Amino acid sequence: MRFEHKKLGAILTLKEADDLLARDVDVYLREYRKLPMGDNAVQVVKAAVIAGWIIEPILTAEAVDSMRTPIVRWMSQKIDALYTEVTTIPPE
Repeated sequence: MRFEHKKLGAILTLKEADDLLARDVDVYLREYRKLPMGDNAVQVVKAAVIAGWIIEPILTAEAVDSMRTPIVRWMSQKIDALYTEVTTIPPE
């Protein structure tokens, strides 16, 4: 899934929900829990970077600290939506 925020000049390409397996969610959650408490949006993006959920831009967890806050928050919203999609049980 590719997202673009023209006003922020930001792009984000995430893995597709169907491509994320239980182990991918497990890695994401483990990495999220390891990060020091702070801005939740920063933790979400760093955990997604480490877990390999972000395809583009190519980032390191350390690089997230140098990003503009609105971009990190926007990315965090998209990652949260993907997490919800991946972990929600569809109706029978």
